[in-house]
Amino acid sequence: MALSTGARWAVAIPALLILLYYIIFVGLLLIPWLQRHALYVHKIHSAFWHNISDPTTFGFARNQVRTFTIPTPDGITLSAWHVLPLDVYAEHRSELTEAPLDSTLATKLLTSDPTAKVLISFHGNAGHIAQGWRTDTYRSCCALPNTHTITIDYRGFGHSTGNPTEAGLITDGIALVNYVMHTLHIPPSRISIVGQSLGTAVASAVILYFADPSNTHLPSTISTSPGTSTPLLTPQTDPSKSKSYNSLSDAPPLDSTNPIDPLSYQAAKAPSSSPPPSSQAPILFAGTTLIAPFINIPRLLLTYKAGGVLPLLGPLRPFPFLHPILDWGIKDQWPTLLRLQAYFAAAEKVRSSSEVPGSDDARDAGAVHIIHAFNDADISWRQSRGLWEGVTGQAATPELEERKATTLEARPGGTRFTVELVENGGHNRVCTYSEVHLAVRRQVVGMSP
Repeated sequence: MALSTGARWAVAIPALLILLYYIIFVGLLLIPWLQRHALYVHKIHSAFWHNISDPTTFGFARNQVRTFTIPTPDGITLSAWHVLPLDVYAEHRSELTEAPLDSTLATKLLTSDPTAKVLISFHGNAGHIAQGWRTDTYRSCCALPNTHTITIDYRGFGHSTGNPTEAGLITDGIALVNYVMHTLHIPPSRISIVGQSLGTAVASAVILYFADPSNTHLPSTISTSPGTSTPLLTPQTDPSKSKSYNSLSDAPPLDSTNPIDPLSYQAAKAPSSSPPPSSQAPILFAGTTLIAPFINIPRLLLTYKAGGVLPLLGPLRPFPFLHPILDWGIKDQWPTLLRLQAYFAAAEKVRSSSEVPGSDDARDAGAVHIIHAFNDADISWRQSRGLWEGVTGQAATPELEERKATTLEARPGGTRFTVELVENGGHNRVCTYSEVHLAVRRQVVGMSP
């Protein structure tokens, strides 16, 4: 029985209204100010009722965490934490508990120990330095032997000043690393970097900057402090080929059976010019761990679910002709795949310039280890599969669709690259899992004294 004209309008009007509201919603997201608030979610946090200047309220022992600030070259003040490892804290517990809360004893314990290691941690979007699972991540890290954890709130997050942008967050990450290397005088061979979610994009940009400061895949507007250091020299091995796409429309459709994952897509926008020239010699750190990374923001948004539930731009997936809107409209694209490809190429140059064969420890210097949970409802594990295929040029095994724990490993350009997919852990809790602890431990144990 055919619907009457009135019944048809009764169905059509709500559908048209939903479409209209969605178009307005997408249009609002193209406004840079609103777009950055939606991307970074830096104004939503618990610092209004949690005292993040008192780490004991988050389960840390008295003076196990030193709170301090780090200035950036462009005038931003970053809120920072220095978390002491448990073995160091236990050895000096009486001194630490008797010291005033503004004591710098934690810093002295780090800088006076020539064997101490540092884990630099970059958190994801939303919240602050101690929000959610982040403190559990620090507690897991502080169980590593003689390994200090140092982390920051990016500009605009928590108690840090300023407003977040892609170039700004990269500047913040570089400032933190420079603080560890040039103020605390910790050499890169004793530094490991960890990033989670948005923090993986920050970490990828930071390691690229130190491996190749003038790389064109870095924003030209980042602010950096001048510094000099000695490059880490390691032996050379043959690079692997890689594959990339120039725009969303060039990538295969999302249901493609192409062996190279359709998510292996590069952001269409590349920085118009390279960062300012730097006198800094290329640097490889002990290693980098990326937890729940993504290829770039435009590609991520087609599958991203806010809170693991709401697919914000999922309705655009069936309409490839609309995808260039994301290329054009998204200001902070965070092209992690492009930057990882550039990083491995830069790392190969560092290795090929070596005249002295490296030790076994040096051979693993600069390693990148990705960890992603199959049940991550926010960022699909296929993003990490796309990173693997885009960096190595190798198709991932079809058995991944069975969603069983799998580890892929290669050495593009001689630098170890690992993608470890785990069955459980979701988007945030996975940071506290043994796989993450073991990946970081592999880097820490291999660090040179």
